[in-house]
Amino acid sequence: MNTPKVGKIYIFVRKHGDGFEHTEFVRDEDSAGFAADGSYHVHENHPGAWRDALAALVGLGFLELSEARASGLVPSSWEPSRETFVLKHGQAAVAREA
Repeated sequence: MNTPKVGKIYIFVRKHGDGFEHTEFVRDEDSAGFAADGSYHVHENHPGAWRDALAALVGLGFLELSEARASGLVPSSWEPSRETFVLKHGQAAVAREA
């Protein structure tokens, strides 16, 4: 993945049993985070925090969705569920679309 844009939400996915598990990666100016394995992973307080968060995410076996599709990990038609995690400045909220 190239340098993630500030404020853009990126979907990451990994194989989980017979299906797939996904999370969102979000970068701010001096922080970044994601939710995985029942925990929120937030790296903050320095401009390179996104690199630390991204390395942790990849270390847990996640790939960015377009990379996962290109590698054949997920079918090209696969879409994440409508439940999303929104992370901002160390706080997380679960948002569900109706």
